[in-house]
Amino acid sequence: MRNLITLSLLLCVSQVFSQTDSTGLLSGNLATEVQFNMTNGWFGNIVVPTIRFRYALTDNFYVRADFDGDFNSSNRTLFENPDGTGKEGTIYTKNNQLRFGLGIEKHVAKFKKLDPYIGGQLGFSKATWVQDFQNARNNRFDSTYSFYQENPSTGAKLYLFTGFDFWVYERLYI
Repeated sequence: MRNLITLSLLLCVSQVFSQTDSTGLLSGNLATEVQFNMTNGWFGNIVVPTIRFRYALTDNFYVRADFDGDFNSSNRTLFENPDGTGKEGTIYTKNNQLRFGLGIEKHVAKFKKLDPYIGGQLGFSKATWVQDFQNARNNRFDSTYSFYQENPSTGAKLYLFTGFDFWVYERLYI
């Protein structure tokens, strides 16, 4: 059921934002795509969908920009006694990551419904990972141990890719 709801939402979004005909994005037009990560489940970690903008410089050469991120955190309380009484300890972890990519696509052929492409993209990321242990060690209460660590990072990647747009209907591709 949730896949059907998500697919319906994606079809509506594609209809609204795809400025094109049924054979491809036309020169000077902009398309917006949204990609959802269905592997984490609905109540797992918060996963921001990838949002991609594609701008057609010519009928077969596009510029693209991607934005996405992950935001995960957990907080666990541990007790001195197995029955949940006594002093408390906590384990807190957090992992946040934001990504941005800028790239190009070359559409190599246009068929009636299929539009294959090749391209490259330069991606940038910024992340923070935090661990905070207060009166806890190895998932057990330990009144003698406290620990805090924060690891920020930045990165850059070069992606080479290939893919295709399949035109389901005018102004709608998957």
